[in-house]
Amino acid sequence: MKSAVIILLVTLQLAAESRTRRKRAWIINTFTIEEEHQGTYPYLLGTISDDTEHGDVLRLTGPGVTEEPIGLFTLNSRTGDIYVNKRLDYERLTILKNDTMSLILEVITQSGVVNQRLAVAIQVEDINDNPPQFSRGVYKTSVEGSTAQETALVMVEATDKDKPETSNSMLDFRIISVTPSTDNVEFFIQQRGDNAVISFKGCLYYEKVTEYTILVEAKDRGEPVQLSSSSTVIIHIKDKNNYMPVLTGCTGAGRVEERESGMTLFRIHVTDKDTEGTAAWRVKYTIKGDKQANFQIETDPKNNDGVLTVIKPLDYEEGSERRLSISVENERPYVFCQVTRKTSTGPWEVIESVASPLSENFTIVVEDANDPPAFTERVKEVRVEENKEIGYPLGRLFAEDRDRFFSSDFVYMKAADPGGWVNVDPKTCQITTAGTLDRESHHVVNNTYTVTVHAVDKGKPPLTGTGTLIIHIMDQNDELPQLRETALSVCLSVPPSVVTLSAFDLDEHPFSGPFQFELQGEGRGKWTVSPTHGTAVNLSLMSRVHTGLHQLQLKVYDLQGRFSLQKLSVATCNCSVTPNCLIRASTGTRASGNAMAIMFFSTFLLLGLLLMSVSVTCKTRTFLMMEDPKESWLSFNVEALGTDCQVPSLPLLIQTDNLSKEKGLGQAIQMKENPDFSFPIKNCISTNGHFCQEDEALWSSLGKVPWCSLTRSLEQSDYRPKVYAYEGKLGTDAELDSICHDEDEADFSPHDLLQLDRKFTRLANILIPQPAPHKGSWLA
Repeated sequence: MKSAVIILLVTLQLAAESRTRRKRAWIINTFTIEEEHQGTYPYLLGTISDDTEHGDVLRLTGPGVTEEPIGLFTLNSRTGDIYVNKRLDYERLTILKNDTMSLILEVITQSGVVNQRLAVAIQVEDINDNPPQFSRGVYKTSVEGSTAQETALVMVEATDKDKPETSNSMLDFRIISVTPSTDNVEFFIQQRGDNAVISFKGCLYYEKVTEYTILVEAKDRGEPVQLSSSSTVIIHIKDKNNYMPVLTGCTGAGRVEERESGMTLFRIHVTDKDTEGTAAWRVKYTIKGDKQANFQIETDPKNNDGVLTVIKPLDYEEGSERRLSISVENERPYVFCQVTRKTSTGPWEVIESVASPLSENFTIVVEDANDPPAFTERVKEVRVEENKEIGYPLGRLFAEDRDRFFSSDFVYMKAADPGGWVNVDPKTCQITTAGTLDRESHHVVNNTYTVTVHAVDKGKPPLTGTGTLIIHIMDQNDELPQLRETALSVCLSVPPSVVTLSAFDLDEHPFSGPFQFELQGEGRGKWTVSPTHGTAVNLSLMSRVHTGLHQLQLKVYDLQGRFSLQKLSVATCNCSVTPNCLIRASTGTRASGNAMAIMFFSTFLLLGLLLMSVSVTCKTRTFLMMEDPKESWLSFNVEALGTDCQVPSLPLLIQTDNLSKEKGLGQAIQMKENPDFSFPIKNCISTNGHFCQEDEALWSSLGKVPWCSLTRSLEQSDYRPKVYAYEGKLGTDAELDSICHDEDEADFSPHDLLQLDRKFTRLANILIPQPAPHKGSWLA
C-alpha cells in the first residue's frame, strides 16, 4: 500500500490582543503519508494541540484549501485536526514547488481579530509509479549490405514521468532478442542519456538475411520496484553488390559508312547474379578512346544490354577503323565482406574488397563514301567600288575533293545572287560582274553584298559544297541630294511663320551633306532660306503673297558640288481660320470622284461662259446669278465705257422675266429652258481690251454664285461621301465655308455682290492657282 509523509511545520507568532492578553505556547506535530495512499478518505493528517482560550477559532488558507485544487485539505477550526480528502498524485500536483505546498494558519479571537498567523509547509514525496515510455512502438530502417561495422543504424528514445534526476526516472537500455540469429553479425546498443543507438559488428549479408527484428527494453532504477517497457526495431538489409557483371558476347556488324549517324554498331550482352532491378544488378557502360565524341553507349533497362551508336559522323579520310575500350560495372560498386575472427571488445576482424570494372576492346570499321566538295576558303571577302563595268573580275573560289576513288571534276554554279549582279564560270569558278553594283540598293546590307556558290561533283549521288563571296562595296558620288519634305504649310501671320526643310543623300560621307540650299526662279524675291548650309534650313517669307499653293524650286548641293533641282509645294493660309494649310488637301481626298468631277465641270463651265461673253462688245450687261433653283435671277446694269453687242445664244442659259421694280435693279431672269436665250451686256470690255475697274469687281463677284450653288446642290442631293478607311470625322475647309456662310442670308443684299472681289480671289487661289497671264490677256 502506497504511503506518503506529510510534515506540518507550524511557526508560532505571538501577538497581544490587548495589554492584558498572555502569550500562547504552540506544539509542532509531524505527520507522514505516502503518495497514492490506499487508506480511507478523508484521511487524518494530524492535529495541532494548543492552549487557546475559550472561543478562539482556527482558519487554514492557500493551495488545496482556498486555492486550486480546492478541496484537497480540510481543517477542524475548533480541534485543529487536518484531513486529506483525496489521493495525492505527485506528477499532477503542478502547484508543488520543490515538492512543497505552502499554506497559512490563522488564530481568530471572539472579537473577530486575527491574533496569530503561522506559515504551514506541506511536502509531497514521489514514489516510482510510472514506467518508461518509448517515443515509438516500432522503429524501422534500411541499410546497405555493404555498410561498415560499428555504423549507427537506428536511434531509440524513451522517457519517464517520475521526478527527474531521481532513481525513479533514470533508465537503462538493453537488447532483449534478435530474430533471426546469425553468426555473421552481432547487434549491440549504446546508451546516450535518454537515447540509445543500435549498431553491429561483422558483415551484413543480404543473401543470408534480408531483415532483422530486434526487441529493445528500457527500465528505470526505482525502489523498491523497477518499472520497464519495450519497443521493436526492424532493420531491412538492402542488397549489396555481391556479384560482378559478366560479358557474354555482342551482336552487330560494327561497320558504318562515313557521314552517317544514329546507327547502332553493337549490342553488348552481360549477366549479373544480384537481385534484378536493383542498383547492384543494373549495369553502366563507359567508352574510352573516343577523342572526338563520335560514339554513345546506353544501357537497355530491360536486359542490361549496352547499345553502342554513332552520334557524330565519321570521316573515312581520317582513318578506316576506330578502336574503343568499353568498361562495364554496376551502379552500386562491388564490395565483398567476410568475417575472419570475432572479438569480445571492439569490431570484428573482417575482409573487405572493391573490384575494378571489367573492360573490353571493340573495333569499328569505317567505310568510304562520296564526300562533298570542300572550298579551300569557305568565306572569301573582296573590296570593290560600286558601278564597275560589266565583266569586272571579283575573284575566284576553289574547291577540292579528298575522296580517293571519286572524281574531283566539279561544276560551279550560283546558289544565291539577290540582285543578279554576278556571273560564275562553271569550270573555273571565276566570279565577274553581270550588273551594276549599287551600294544604295536594298540588296546591300552594311555596304556588303553576299554571293553563295555551289560546287557539284560527279559522284553517285552527286554531292554539293558551298562557298561564300562577301563583296564590300565602296561608295561613289552617284546619288544626288533630295528634300525630305515635298509639301509644307506656312501661316500668313505677322511676322510670317518659319518652317524647317531638310535634305538627305543616299551616298556616304564625303559624298553627302552637309548641303547648300539655293532658291531658284521667282521664289527668290518672295522667300528665303536661312542658313544656306547644313542638313536642315529654315524657310520664311520675305514679302506678302496670296493665300493658296506656291511652287518653289531649290538647288541642293552636296559636299562635292553636285546638285539636284528639287520642287517644293508651300501652302499658305490664315491659320486663325484654318490651323493647318494642308488640311484642305487631306479633306479633299475624302470626296468621291463624282463630286470632284461636278466641281471641276461647274468651274470650267463658268470660265467658258465668261470667255464667250467678253469676246463681243455689249450695250447692256446682265449677269446670271443663280442662288437656288427656286429663286430668281438678278439683273444688274452698270454704266461704264464700252460698246453694245449681242451675245450669241447659249443653250444652257435660261431667259427670265422682269424682276420686281421695288429694288430698282432692272430686269430679272427666271429659270426656264430656252435654247434661243440671249442677254445684253453693256460696257463689258474697255477700248484697250481690258476690264474696267468696276467690271473687275463685278466679274469677281460672280465667284460666289457657282461655288455656293454647287455646294448647296451637293448638300441637298442624296450623295454622301463613301468612307473606305475611317480616319476620324470628315473635315471642313474654313476658308471655303467662310465664303458661302459668313454673310447672314436673311440680311443679304444684291449690292453686297459687288464687295466680294477679295473673297472670289481667295476662292480662285484655292481652286485653281493660275500662272502669270500673258501680256494683253483679258486676265492681266
